[in-house]
Amino acid sequence: MVYRLIFILPEPMPMNLKSLRHCTTIFVHHVSHGVFNDQNGFDFLSKLRHAALSFSYIFLKSMIKNKTIALIAHDARKADMIDWVEYNSTTLINNKMICTGTTGTLIEKALKNRDFEPEIVKMNSGPFGGDAQIASLVVEGKIDLCVFLIDDLTANPHEADIQMLLRQCRIHNIPVACNRQSADLMITSDLWGTDYIPLEPTYQNPEQVNALISLEI
Repeated sequence: MVYRLIFILPEPMPMNLKSLRHCTTIFVHHVSHGVFNDQNGFDFLSKLRHAALSFSYIFLKSMIKNKTIALIAHDARKADMIDWVEYNSTTLINNKMICTGTTGTLIEKALKNRDFEPEIVKMNSGPFGGDAQIASLVVEGKIDLCVFLIDDLTANPHEADIQMLLRQCRIHNIPVACNRQSADLMITSDLWGTDYIPLEPTYQNPEQVNALISLEI
């Protein structure tokens, strides 16, 4: 009997799912060398299926989905953004994406080339108010995560809009990633899909801070 195994694994893949892929590779190798017969092959498949369901439950429970993610990239960072989107395509496709004009067009094309039908809303280009439009959505509580790959080596004519968007994300407690490592850590956080409720940021004047310090002393 020939066993055909098909696993759809998320990208990026958590460490526990990597062990599942390793286990699957060993199994396919053994089958191809005739190590398994029908009975012990079936037993192994049963155990593998149980492990897969357990790992999938752990992953799917925490995977970011049904959220609204803002994706913005300056011209010099657009290639980096597209590469990141393609790497995380199976995760991003489960969410609504809000993008500035050109970035959104490129992301849409990249995902459709992978046979996905993404939900993308394209705002104006950044210099023509796109950053400001997304900032207003942050204020309205309509953005759950922002990935903003900024060109830090070139002066931007709409620097005021860029800083306004970043400031509104900080004020309204919206996670914002400005490089790929931060974006990877945020999008794979175990807190997504849980009952986690972020605390509201507090802003205290110097008198209140001094009063707290004196109480601690």
